[in-house]
Amino acid sequence: MKKAASVLVMTFLLTSCGPKATWDYVVIGDNLQLLSTVINRYAAYIERDQRVEIVIHDYSARSHSASSILRYMKYDDEFREAIASAEVITLNWHVASADLPESNFIKGECGGIDNQECLREGYAKIKEDWSDMLDIIASLRNGTPTLVRIMVVGDWANETGFYGKQLSNEQIQIFNSYFVDMQNFIIADADAREIPILLVFPDPYFNDEIPPAEYFLPDGIHLSDLGSKLIADGLRELGYEPVILK
Repeated sequence: MKKAASVLVMTFLLTSCGPKATWDYVVIGDNLQLLSTVINRYAAYIERDQRVEIVIHDYSARSHSASSILRYMKYDDEFREAIASAEVITLNWHVASADLPESNFIKGECGGIDNQECLREGYAKIKEDWSDMLDIIASLRNGTPTLVRIMVVGDWANETGFYGKQLSNEQIQIFNSYFVDMQNFIIADADAREIPILLVFPDPYFNDEIPPAEYFLPDGIHLSDLGSKLIADGLRELGYEPVILK
């Protein structure tokens, strides 16, 4: 018994005093992660809580839409290798994916008797792209447990001008109907794959109320340090249970 205890103590000392493991962290998404301190804050939390060193591979700058992210996933060898080797992956749907159909809607060139045909078609394609993205990530991970977390943006994005849109109340209502449907699709898909999700921002600032101004920089578009911290804190609160992607 005494010998066993000594072995346990020695194992602990070697583990705690030896070099830290290195985890690769792949970032997929848009300005929510790119133009904020979310990534670095979350990486620092992981390093502190899991006693590892994080190497960040930020691919959020390479995309403008779900379709472009999907294209990189299919054909960019560097991107594919990064995903295949990652211990940590965070991703969010790029809201700019709907910029083209929404622009056509605003101009009255969307089609259909209600001027919404391009929105229906556009969001159907975005859903397909999103599912394909997760399928590719699952294939590249090939059953390896991974710390995967998905961020879902609230419909405040349409009302605050977060993505540079100036909309009428009627346009906001129409956009929000498609936006919320997309949110529900992402949440249901993540649930089916057992991937934890983070709502941005926490209630009541997800879909019910506009987030406080201090969550953003003075331009009212990009996240402030406080807004970034709230998101990173939320990711941390989800814990560190890895996921075997389906």
